[in-house]
Amino acid sequence: MQKKKKFLLSVVGRTLKNKKKSYLLYSLITFLLVILLRTIDSYFDYIYVFLFISSLIYIISFFNYRFKKILSSIGDVSTSMWLIHTFLAYKLFKNIIYFSKIPIIIFLELMIITYIISLLFHKLYLFIIKKLKI
Repeated sequence: MQKKKKFLLSVVGRTLKNKKKSYLLYSLITFLLVILLRTIDSYFDYIYVFLFISSLIYIISFFNYRFKKILSSIGDVSTSMWLIHTFLAYKLFKNIIYFSKIPIIIFLELMIITYIISLLFHKLYLFIIKKLKI
């Protein structure tokens, strides 16, 4: 048991010597702690939101360029995704999206469908703007 504690402390110690990894470790701990505290009590939401967003931003910034590019492309059409997801989920593609009855699959299907349609709307918008020369 003593050897396991020493090993764990040495791993944590080595991680803390590397500043970038230590900030990532602090962000992960903060992220998980906020999720845990939020499940217990929602009275301090205004503090939880700040900690949640700041730790999530650092965690995302730690990942590679390709992951950032994917999130950036989703962010470019996120407003359109938000505006049309309700219509797609409850009117147009209701049977397709809710077919699996597994929440994570439903979420992914809705994300993919709304992303594709939002991209099409964005391309159409750029085409119209280009033709009108605005």
